[in-house]
Amino acid sequence: MLGLVVYNIVAIYLDLANLKFDSFRQAVVIVMILVNLGSFALLMLIHIPTHLKFIAKLLRNTVSYLSFQGAYSQTMVIHGMCNVDDVSWGTKGATGSSTESKFFTGKVFFVSSWLFYNCMLAYILIYVDLIVPQRKNEQGGIVLLGISIYATIQIGFKTLLAVINFVGWFFGQYLCRKKFFDTHTLS
Repeated sequence: MLGLVVYNIVAIYLDLANLKFDSFRQAVVIVMILVNLGSFALLMLIHIPTHLKFIAKLLRNTVSYLSFQGAYSQTMVIHGMCNVDDVSWGTKGATGSSTESKFFTGKVFFVSSWLFYNCMLAYILIYVDLIVPQRKNEQGGIVLLGISIYATIQIGFKTLLAVINFVGWFFGQYLCRKKFFDTHTLS
């Protein structure tokens, strides 16, 4: 999975053989790579003074996380869809076959409608990404590029909020408590 992502970024979107900095697509991909890696590095750097052990664990587990991320995400979706059951507290006496049939029918309807809508969305995205640009003699990939831009903006926003939260925690944890205990010590 990681190899496929790296291949797509390097060979398809950057096209290193024809690297031009005036190309919008290549510039956007380079900026997104820098923002994503910079966000990761920034969060690691600000946590080094306070959470060094967690940073070491994070660095040690990054390769396996990136390697198995695709398999985990698909496994969790399958697990979530197969375990769509109504297990509320209010089912006393509802052990008849008609109730079980109703739960099974609801589960099958939910999973099949989820699958149908996802297939329709995938068809629309593939149509917009592949078929429409070929009619206009343009290069495709605009949908994936748009999703990547959205994800990068979301990661940047989350990083900003994480830094603000960490600065508030650090200020409250170390600076305010230290002043409080220095002035309120028992003599």
